[in-house]
Amino acid sequence: MKKIAVIGDSHASLYSNVPARNRGVWKDSSLADLFDVKWLGPFTFWRLCREQKNFIDLDKPLQYSAGGVRCTTKVQPNQEVLIVLGEIDVRCHILKFGYDKYKDTINGMIDSIKKFVKSYDNKFKFHFQSIVPTIYKVNFGDKVPLFPFVGNDNERCDVTLYFNTKLKEMCDDLNAGYFDIFDIYADENNMMILEKSDHIVHAMKNIELEEYIKKYFNNIM
Repeated sequence: MKKIAVIGDSHASLYSNVPARNRGVWKDSSLADLFDVKWLGPFTFWRLCREQKNFIDLDKPLQYSAGGVRCTTKVQPNQEVLIVLGEIDVRCHILKFGYDKYKDTINGMIDSIKKFVKSYDNKFKFHFQSIVPTIYKVNFGDKVPLFPFVGNDNERCDVTLYFNTKLKEMCDDLNAGYFDIFDIYADENNMMILEKSDHIVHAMKNIELEEYIKKYFNNIM
């Protein structure tokens, strides 16, 4: 069985079973062999939009090293590919252009992501993970210098919800998979549930996620 290639920023480590990645360990040990996690570094959808295959080339072994772990972007023909990006875009970048412009910014980004996917002409089966809920800034304590914020909680929440809506529409248009874990981690205000996070910005493994993975990828497990 070909593993599912998970390519993205530090949120891709949610699918790693390596304890040092600090996202927990699978209760169902069979999930440990399901994913090939390619954590590229602290990167964004914006970079993918701008650089396209110069950033992620699924046919060529572009080299990356995050956390001392080397990986390449190359995957096998017809392999399932799960793209995990976007949290940094929401927290640090999109609102730099103004709250009144975030929808236009995201719409333009979606067009560029579509261009990237279409360039492979159905060579791979793409999936896009929903962007996880943004964390309440008050829960973030003194970590802000390392993980900067732009915009208030409500603004970042609005950006997350809109981006996820457009990601889902894009996936429907491209016949790609939309791997939607947002509700697993969102509270009644559509913000990250602190107890389901690493108390920074990342989601942690839990039984709900495991059950969703087994339902979503049941055809290849």
